[in-house]
Amino acid sequence: MNSVRPKELFSKITLFIVGSTFITIVLIIRLFQLQVLSHGYYQDMATRGQYGLIELPAQRGEILIKDFHSDEQFPLATNITLNLLYADPTIIKDPFYITTNIGPLLFDIEEQRARDEERIREQAKNLSAETTPEELEILLKPLTDPELEKQFKDELTSQLSQKQRQEILLANELKPELVTNISSLSLPGIEATDDYVYAYPPEISQPSYVADKLAPLLETPKKRL
Repeated sequence: MNSVRPKELFSKITLFIVGSTFITIVLIIRLFQLQVLSHGYYQDMATRGQYGLIELPAQRGEILIKDFHSDEQFPLATNITLNLLYADPTIIKDPFYITTNIGPLLFDIEEQRARDEERIREQAKNLSAETTPEELEILLKPLTDPELEKQFKDELTSQLSQKQRQEILLANELKPELVTNISSLSLPGIEATDDYVYAYPPEISQPSYVADKLAPLLETPKKRL
């Protein structure tokens, strides 16, 4: 009958103890590194994730060349970084307050003048022959700077007050047969054109019904729609 020698058994136990001790020490060192030495790094990562911090790339300066005859400088290359400012009307309690404080920073008089000139050109195209000179003067009269600023602020307040999106792109790059199938449903507030499908929430009186019909076609969960 075979039996394990005490010396061999002692060696296996010793090896197990040494191995377990080594693994425990490695885990303790790793935990110490993560919780103490790298605490600031992971805390910073957690903070960024919680507050939605986004690092924006630094703007580079212009590359200039100099005319040695006239000593005049000319821009050879420029780089302008335009950052995005967006708002979520669903969480804005006071749109007028936002407009009052941010509106002056966003208002661009030259841009608004260009828009007004475009308005005048479009109106001039659609005028009828029966339009009187008095009506022409009113319709084609450019807005003053204060009027342009008021119009801009009114539009901004209106946009910030909309709790429901007016238009949503549900899907794009769809196959023609799928677009045809969606169009054949004649769902209110849903437009399938080319390879796009748009939804117009104000026109949808039964969102659950519409989502139920679209979900299998767009392969999107009904709840998400």
